[in-house]
Amino acid sequence: MTEQRQHILVVEDDPATQALVSAYLKDAGYTVSVAASGEAMRQVMARSRVDLVLLDLNLPDADGIQLAHALRRQSRMPIVIVTARSDARDRITGLELGADDYVTKPFHPRELVARVRNVLLRAGTKPVNGSVVYRFRGWELDLVWRRLVNPDGEQVSMTSTEFDLLAVLVARAGQPLGRDALLEATGQPGREVNDRSIDTLISRVRRKLGDTRGGPRMIETCHGHGYRFTVDLE
Repeated sequence: MTEQRQHILVVEDDPATQALVSAYLKDAGYTVSVAASGEAMRQVMARSRVDLVLLDLNLPDADGIQLAHALRRQSRMPIVIVTARSDARDRITGLELGADDYVTKPFHPRELVARVRNVLLRAGTKPVNGSVVYRFRGWELDLVWRRLVNPDGEQVSMTSTEFDLLAVLVARAGQPLGRDALLEATGQPGREVNDRSIDTLISRVRRKLGDTRGGPRMIETCHGHGYRFTVDLE
């Protein structure tokens, strides 16, 4: 079986820098996608797995620091910030928000490739890891942009708590999760919420998934153990 190449997403709005970095990464054996904006980044992540993001901070439609923060909140995918901002405060902020490395322009492309390789090695990233989009039975769950898309391509409205609950169940597919773990995952550890409250929340998520009693459950009740997401991820 042929090993899948690691996929690097270059988020950079300067065409010359984008082309130069992409060429060096491809020569080093990586699969490369490019995006010139935050929205383009989201589109790439929605349709393919990404193992590492090279993120410029100065984008036309979004602040790179905020994008890095959103990525890190929802994923352990490696992030390398590449920017002309050389101020120490920007560097510290980027690293504190969870970036794995911070490279200032101008830089030598070979140095950047070496940094990418080292970050991937430290992260122990395998070719198919680092995805922030889960896919199952035609559904897509986007952890960065916090949206659920049904098989018809329509976005399903969810509350923040519903999304967090589904996200933790999908991320640990096949594993029973107790009510305490589900409370913690939805940002409510220690809150006085009875078992019926979690059951009600599960029922709401099931309805939005079309997970009815007419067929095998996507979210299965494990009596005495909580709930389990039963569907294999694609």
